[in-house]
Amino acid sequence: DWEIFQRHCQEVLDSGVIRTCKLRSPRGTGHAVVMHVESLRVKDRDSSQRKIQSAMLDITGMEQAEQAMQESQQQLQYTAAKLMTAQDEERRRIARDLHDDYCQRLSVLILDIGLMTKRHPEGWKDSSHLQPIKAKLVTLLADLRDFSHDLHPEQTVSLTLEDALKACVADFTERTQIMATY
Repeated sequence: DWEIFQRHCQEVLDSGVIRTCKLRSPRGTGHAVVMHVESLRVKDRDSSQRKIQSAMLDITGMEQAEQAMQESQQQLQYTAAKLMTAQDEERRRIARDLHDDYCQRLSVLILDIGLMTKRHPEGWKDSSHLQPIKAKLVTLLADLRDFSHDLHPEQTVSLTLEDALKACVADFTERTQIMATY
């Protein structure tokens, strides 16, 4: 970094104020030494020459630690992103299973109850006691569909964040009759 150091010295001489810079110089072992340099212009009492006084601090270890920390943070972000993707895929799978299996099975039960009196009219003279069971199954089916949707709402896959927020707020307002804004 000889050119950087020359520019640094010229700035110190021209400005007369304290300047700092960071220099890297190769070691004989191939590893760079990183130095923090702080310089100021001084005037020699016996001469009219301008001189520079510099202090240098070896910050190689600190630079290496910062680089290791940045690499660690990048690895952490990568791992967090993979975890979020895995969680999202698992939620999607569970939501699909709930919808494709359990909701379908409940729908069949509801249909079977509705057809029971038609298939066997002699055995079901009074079918009024089946209606509350059918109503509970319909409610359970709606709850299961809502749960499946809430587990992995489709708008989070296909929309921008802003559009997804609008859809969630609109859905909330529709379900609860509570006005909401984002």
